[in-house]
Amino acid sequence: MCQTDSPALSRVCEDFCFLGQLLGKALIDNRLLDITFSEPFYRWLLSTHQKMGLAAIKDFDTVLHNSLQQIVKFALKKDEVEKLHDLKEDERRQLLEQIRDDEGGCIEDLCLDFILPGTDIELVPGGADLLLSIQNVEEYLCAVVNYTLREGVRKQMEAMRHGFSLVMPLSNLQ
Repeated sequence: MCQTDSPALSRVCEDFCFLGQLLGKALIDNRLLDITFSEPFYRWLLSTHQKMGLAAIKDFDTVLHNSLQQIVKFALKKDEVEKLHDLKEDERRQLLEQIRDDEGGCIEDLCLDFILPGTDIELVPGGADLLLSIQNVEEYLCAVVNYTLREGVRKQMEAMRHGFSLVMPLSNLQ
């Protein structure tokens, strides 16, 4: 999924382009800027953003990160069951259905669908109709991380990189 073009997004991208120009000019002039950026921001600037994972979300959204960590616990328990190679398929399915969190709840009790938490953005086509389950927990986590760190900010960060490159080559950052 990617962002929908809109006048508001165009304006935000213009602002990010200006920010890139400002950063580039500050580097050329050897000026300090009293601005704090998250690690994911720097990774985008350096084109290493594809390597980011769940931990990077903690830098700018601790609430989302903590919520996802609870879901990760389900994924880890599922992985433990999947590693039991001597199980029959029905035994494996039964063990997967019995996975619970520390409070005794199953993943379906979270009542989550493939919508980015706190928004109405579908993480996958038809995401509003796709409920989170133990079978698709990894796909859900990957989709949230991908949208939050990559697809959801791609246009803004590309605009910032473009603005930077108008002032100085991005290769100078390597």
